[in-house]
Amino acid sequence: MHKSLRIILPLVILSSLSLQAQKPAPPLLDGHWEGVIVAAPAEMEVDVEIDITRAGERLQGHLSFPTQGKKTYEVQDLQLRDHAVSFKVVDEQNVADFFDGMLSQDGAEIIGTMTESLRRAPFSLRRREARPSDFLPAVLRVADDGAELRQAFNADAGHVRLLIILSPTSISSKVNLRIAQRYVLDQIANPDLKVYVVWEHVFPSDSEQASHEASSLVSDPRVRQFWSTSRFTGHSFGKLTGTQDKPLWNSFLIFGGDKKWTDAIPDPDQFRIVPRSGIEVQADRKMNGTKLAEEIKTRLNASQVKSAKR
Repeated sequence: MHKSLRIILPLVILSSLSLQAQKPAPPLLDGHWEGVIVAAPAEMEVDVEIDITRAGERLQGHLSFPTQGKKTYEVQDLQLRDHAVSFKVVDEQNVADFFDGMLSQDGAEIIGTMTESLRRAPFSLRRREARPSDFLPAVLRVADDGAELRQAFNADAGHVRLLIILSPTSISSKVNLRIAQRYVLDQIANPDLKVYVVWEHVFPSDSEQASHEASSLVSDPRVRQFWSTSRFTGHSFGKLTGTQDKPLWNSFLIFGGDKKWTDAIPDPDQFRIVPRSGIEVQADRKMNGTKLAEEIKTRLNASQVKSAKR
C-alpha cells in the first residue's frame, strides 16, 4: 500500500502542476482605452478615455473626458485581480467616481458600473489605437449669408441630409454630437447620408479656434464641418423653437433629397432639439440618438424606394 502511494502521489502532483501551467494568464490592462458612461441611454452619455501604463508591478493611468476639454485626471487605486478591474478618479471638487468592472476573456473590453455618490451608471471601455493629438478635420468658415453651407446642401440634392447646429464650447453640444456619432454614423453605413456640422458663436467663449478643437469629436467621410460667427444657420431655423428671436442650436435637422435651400429656408422633415433653459421641447422632438437614427433610416428607405421606381 505504501508503495502504491509513493507511485500515485507524484503523478497527482505532476498532473496538478501541468493544469496550472496550461491555465492562461489574465490579459494585461496596459494600453489606450475608449468608452462611454451611460447616464441615460441615447440621451446622456459621457465619453471617457484612459491610458494605462505599468511602472514595475504597479499599474498607473490617466483618464480624460473628451467632451469636457483636455484636462486629465490621475487614475487612483487601479487594481486587476484575475479579470476584476477597479479604480477611482477624483475631480477638482473632490468628487470621487468609482469604477468596478470585468475584463473580457480576450482582454479587449471592460464592462462595469461607475458610482458617484449615490448614483450608479453602466460603463464600457474598449482597447483602441490612440488618435494623433493633432488630428483635426477641416472646418470651413461660413459667410454671413451662409453661401458656403447652402452651396454644400444643394450640391447634395438627392441625398438624405442631417444638419447639426452646435456651440463648440458647450459640453452639452459636444456630448450630443458624440451620441450622433455612435447611434447614427457608426450604425448607418449608407453613403446616401450626408451630414453638416455647423459650429456657431452661441457663447462669448465660442470661436473659430474652438470649432477646430471640437471638430475631432466626429469622424466620418460623410461629414463636413463649418464655423459661423453670425449664427446664420441658427437664425435661419429659429422658427422651429416657436420664436424667431431665439436662434436654434443644439439641434439636429433631417432633410429628404427633394429639399433645396434657396432664398426660402427648407423645412426639415424631422428635427430633434436638446432641451435647455428657456426653450420648451415636446417629447417627440427631444434629442435621442436611437430615435434620430430611426428617423434617418426611414428617410433613407423612402429615398431608395423612390429611386427604384424611377
